[in-house]
Amino acid sequence: MVSHEWTFSDGGTATGAEVMHSFDEPGVHSAILVTRLTGTETGLDKIESRRKVIVNAPPKAAFEGPDVAAAGTAVVFDASASSDPDGAITGFTWDFGDGNSARGVVASHTYASAGTYTVRLAVRDEAGVENSVTGSSQQIMVNPAPKADLQMAQQYCTGAELPLSVDVGPDTQVAWTFGDGNTSSGASVSHSYAKAGLYPITVALDDGKGLLNSQRVEEVYARINAVPKAIAGPSRTVDPGAPVTFDATASSDLDGEILSYTWQFSDGETLQGPIVERQFDTSGPVDVTLSVRDDSGSACAEGTDTLSVLVNSTPQVDAGPDREVRVGAAHDVVVFDVSNATDADGHGLTFAWNFGDGSTASGSIVRHAYGSPGTYEVTVTARDTTGLASGVSSDTVTVVAQPRGN
Repeated sequence: MVSHEWTFSDGGTATGAEVMHSFDEPGVHSAILVTRLTGTETGLDKIESRRKVIVNAPPKAAFEGPDVAAAGTAVVFDASASSDPDGAITGFTWDFGDGNSARGVVASHTYASAGTYTVRLAVRDEAGVENSVTGSSQQIMVNPAPKADLQMAQQYCTGAELPLSVDVGPDTQVAWTFGDGNTSSGASVSHSYAKAGLYPITVALDDGKGLLNSQRVEEVYARINAVPKAIAGPSRTVDPGAPVTFDATASSDLDGEILSYTWQFSDGETLQGPIVERQFDTSGPVDVTLSVRDDSGSACAEGTDTLSVLVNSTPQVDAGPDREVRVGAAHDVVVFDVSNATDADGHGLTFAWNFGDGSTASGSIVRHAYGSPGTYEVTVTARDTTGLASGVSSDTVTVVAQPRGN
């Protein structure tokens, strides 16, 4: 049989192959295990082993810092007085009681709001055991100071009233300067600017208490937005089905950046971007509006420009029915008439004829005499004034010229 006997340096004992023991005092301790074997030779019936046990002493958290501070002023807390009796402190963690935290021996923090807060320091030693972390705390009272907290979350337009206000006590004096030569006083004021530009607005506060934080001056800038200039480009006439590019890169914003370019077409399509491309499948006029929007977020953030697109209609021309004519006599002349040709866009038309025998002519009504019998394919080509591929159309008619007497 085997038995195990434990002796601990603090006087404790235990038996068994696996035991638990708690040391009440930190420091270097020992554990002695005697294992006894029965049925073995004398001198071999006992095995003794010794182990050193280091019981960690918890670190001591201590820090210095003010118990009164002004809102908006940095406060320094110093934990260099913290110590560890048997090792080293490896971590300092601060909780300032307002949802913010920091790390390090020395920490700086600014309380945004007045009130009473509990500052907590936690220190950690290198042992990594249960008592390696200890803490300390103290309260700090943050004194309220006059604070304007001016915000210019948006930009404004010329002529628009800009409301300004500060949340201060009734005894606090408030003086305003608007950067355009005008001033005012009071907790709530308004001001309008005649011209676009960037103006410094300064507010001076004095709560009359004569304390270090009784006076405060704050400054913000009011941007009075200049409307962005949209340039959509020239109006144009285009072919159906052909890609058409619209370029707004000549647009500009004097005091900011253009964030978006929106092209709206009267046929229902909308495109985004400084340069866009599309095609028009249906002939007819299309109105195009370009809207550019700058980064001001103001009511005057958008500038517009327009242009017109005429999607060209192909001329309609009819050379007439096929026909049979006679040749051989002086009066055997064929008359071709396309004076009923039309252009839906109202463009003027010109006509070119090829009579199939090497002869040509121009005009809406032409005459031609064939010199010999045969079958001829006559083509008339109508062109509008756009010069576009869609401005050309043609039609053909077959003419059979028979000799007289047949």
